[in-house]
Amino acid sequence: WQPWRAVPALLLVWGAALAALLGGAATLRAAVAYGERRARFASSVTHELRTPLTTFRMYAEMLASGMVTDERRQREYLQTLHGESERLASVVENVLAYSRLEQGRALGRTERVTLATLVQRLVPRLERRADEAGVALECAVRGVPETALLCDVEALGQILLNLVDNACKYGTSASAAPVEVAFELVPGRLRVDVRDHGPGVPPAARASIFLPFDRGGRTDGSVPGIGLGLALSRGLARELGGDLTLADAPDGRGALFRVDLPDARG
Repeated sequence: WQPWRAVPALLLVWGAALAALLGGAATLRAAVAYGERRARFASSVTHELRTPLTTFRMYAEMLASGMVTDERRQREYLQTLHGESERLASVVENVLAYSRLEQGRALGRTERVTLATLVQRLVPRLERRADEAGVALECAVRGVPETALLCDVEALGQILLNLVDNACKYGTSASAAPVEVAFELVPGRLRVDVRDHGPGVPPAARASIFLPFDRGGRTDGSVPGIGLGLALSRGLARELGGDLTLADAPDGRGALFRVDLPDARG
């Protein structure tokens, strides 16, 4: 009977070894997946930087050498350079902001503003981004405009800019429906919804779209981006004590991203 007494101990040891093996495999798999996303991120950043820099060099040389003499074409070239500079600044800003977020110093400063002032400060930049993409932007405000809020305007602005940028890139459709941004004061929080009327988020991508360096399964480079917008936006929202989620659109069409921030009425 002595050998049988060792069976429970052996089972315990083998169970622990199996658990350690499974844990190691899961960790390795996660590390490989993270490494693959980082590799795609590096490739995307390289592409996103190379394209505007190439345009800058080519157009600047043409304008500086006097090759473009027509005033209309000169204005077109200058507008293109301005748009590429905005694109380049957005890429750099997201990378730096995500780096600050990982280091725990992403937030700026909280200030007291009214709901009306908050909208007035944030919407013009969102409208410019939509206009660059040739998409209309509709803004709605539900709540008393004079309500005083304590808010990190810069952080919320970056969250909304990333959401509108994604809506312009992924939410376009043949109907040319606008991107909708709705500010609402609900019990206990400030809510901002950003909705498009495009194809929506594929079911297979819903679980991964908030991961850093992930672009919802798009790896062909057909849509510009580096895969940090949603990860950064959710991180900022959570640093503010709230959250960013993918909600269900009322009619089941398009994508609806919802920013909920804690009640900060002053």
